[in-house]
Amino acid sequence: MICRTLAYCFILVTMSLSSLAQKRYVYYFDDKLKYTQKSKSVYTGYGVMDNDLLLLQILDNKTNQKIVHAYYTDSSLVISQGLYLTYSKNGIKEIEGNYDNNLEEGVWKKWNEARQLIDSSVYSKGVKAITVTFKYDKKGKQNYYDITDIKNDKKQVFVYNDSGKLVREINFIGQNGTIKNLMLME
Repeated sequence: MICRTLAYCFILVTMSLSSLAQKRYVYYFDDKLKYTQKSKSVYTGYGVMDNDLLLLQILDNKTNQKIVHAYYTDSSLVISQGLYLTYSKNGIKEIEGNYDNNLEEGVWKKWNEARQLIDSSVYSKGVKAITVTFKYDKKGKQNYYDITDIKNDKKQVFVYNDSGKLVREINFIGQNGTIKNLMLME
């Protein structure tokens, strides 16, 4: 009876441990993130299942710096699903967004090397609906942004002087619009 109980416990522990062991995937990519042979690879991707999705992290072979963090429906890497992040070679986040069945969905953001937000766009089923673009002066201060509502064919532009005061506002609906110069540019 004790031997049978010990054998049963051993089987349960073994099954539990084997279920914790996940299959890991390794992928090799060239400088354009296309599949290649290991010997020609610039980047290496490591995948593991995470809540029914494959989490792929792609690293630069020379620096070991992460350049992509993405989720896919399976190990074929054909359909993106969920969070998608890219990083510059300096480790700075460049792009953040989400995929739903391989289509961009929700807010997507882009940053420059100075970690400044330069673009924020809203997607619905892979179609860009709204985009906001930001520009900065040499000191890193925001001096411009525009909002483009693609669906409704509207555009607004705001320009600021070095003091941070609004100096120009542009509003367009289709081909018709207004330009307001609010004060002299510095």
